[in-house]
Amino acid sequence: MAVVMRPGGLPALWLFVLALAGCDAGHRDLRHFPDAAKVTGIALASTDQALYLAWTETPDEGPARVVFQAQSLETGQWRSPITVTPDQPPPNRVRRDNDPVLAVHGERLMLVWQTRGDGFMGAGPMVLASSDDGGRSWQAQEAPPQARETEAQGFFALTADPDGRFHLAWLDNRSGEQGLQYARTDEGHWQRTKTLDPITCQCCWNSLAHASDGTTHLLYRNRSPRDMTLLSHDGSDWQNSGRAGAFDWHFDGCPHVGGALAALNGQLHALSWTGHDEMLGLYHQQQAESGFTPPRRLGTRDARHGDLAVQGETGLLAVWDEPRNGLIRAQVLEPNGAGATPEAITLREDRERSPTRPLVAGGNRATHVIWTETDGDGRTGWVLREME
Repeated sequence: MAVVMRPGGLPALWLFVLALAGCDAGHRDLRHFPDAAKVTGIALASTDQALYLAWTETPDEGPARVVFQAQSLETGQWRSPITVTPDQPPPNRVRRDNDPVLAVHGERLMLVWQTRGDGFMGAGPMVLASSDDGGRSWQAQEAPPQARETEAQGFFALTADPDGRFHLAWLDNRSGEQGLQYARTDEGHWQRTKTLDPITCQCCWNSLAHASDGTTHLLYRNRSPRDMTLLSHDGSDWQNSGRAGAFDWHFDGCPHVGGALAALNGQLHALSWTGHDEMLGLYHQQQAESGFTPPRRLGTRDARHGDLAVQGETGLLAVWDEPRNGLIRAQVLEPNGAGATPEAITLREDRERSPTRPLVAGGNRATHVIWTETDGDGRTGWVLREME
């Protein structure tokens, strides 16, 4: 699999450095390591026309901010970065297991992050911003009406379906325990929040995906056992579609690891991680009539934070990290079990810089992978790679 950067204009030179990425000789990465600030969270989304990138920066002094930038995939040109709705409450408690999340439908984008509040250890409510012009300008977006009934919301999943409705899932404690909540827009307005599971794992991110038959799927980590559960909505009501990885992992604590979903050619694919001693690692499964196909391990037992995206019209790309060895890895997955799965490739290897939690955005024109790491000066930033 060749890895290249498309030709075209670079972002503002004060913000980015285009450089060879350490051990990955021959691969040029777009890198952002701000001075006197730390990148704490990243979000990535794409269409066939554009790549959209948002991230949170926490400076050494002053409030944190959300930054947005877009690239035309037709010309390779980047727009100048902008701060998203500076009058909105700043990001707080954002970290790589509680990233901001970005979703897009046509020229409409929506972005969500968590701010500070009166919840546990300063956890606060969600903050939403939206754009109707492809991210050139942003406005404050009202949260779902019932979201403000609780002190804090986090660990978001945010998507747009083919009809342009936005779907949002998160965790909050309105039931007295941390639980899974869901809301959807209809004609641009949020509908009533629905509690899908009143007791879940406390702080693992959630995942949403939309199948071609109109079904919405939601993957989250349950409380007991701490396996990943799939819920599906076919237009009438939510149904439990079983566990993605029925590992029967019982653990008194939160692993801070969610999963990933992608729908391709009518088939739903899932990534799930388990800390079960006998099955430790990251697994890929495909939804079947009777639940899920047997799990297939990705990488080694150290594989942990995974993401998944459709690549072109017929492919799937899984990405993950292996923190012990400082690895970011990727693997093309064969849909429908056809043929042998190609071997994983290493995108990044550097123990000292600790690359972590890659995200992937795919499409017919290009596939991009982004992760965070530290540099030689101890700064924390992001690294973006385009794959073909």
